[in-house]
Amino acid sequence: MELEGLMNTRFVEAEFNSMMNRLGQVFPSEPGFRTCQKYIKGLIGPAERKNGWQLSEAAGEPTPYQIQQFLYRGSSERQKNPMHLLVHMKIIPCE
Repeated sequence: MELEGLMNTRFVEAEFNSMMNRLGQVFPSEPGFRTCQKYIKGLIGPAERKNGWQLSEAAGEPTPYQIQQFLYRGSSERQKNPMHLLVHMKIIPCE
C-alpha cells in the first residue's frame, strides 16, 4: 500500500474511532453499541448495496436480524429526528 493510501486509512480509522467515542454515550448497553459500530462500518464499507443482508454479511453476521432489531428498537425520539441527535452530539459538524 502506498504511503498516501496508508495515511488516508489511518485518518479514516481515527475519525471513525472519534465518532464512535462520542456516539457511545447514547447507548445504555454494550451489545447495542457494538451493533451500531457494525452498522456504520457497513454503511461506509465497500458493500455494493446497503441492505440488511449485505450489511450483516459485511459485519460477519449469518442473518440480518441483529441489524434489523437494532434499527427497529431505536428510541422513537431518535427515529423521529436522527439528524438532531447527531448534530447535538457534534458527530456531524454544524456550520
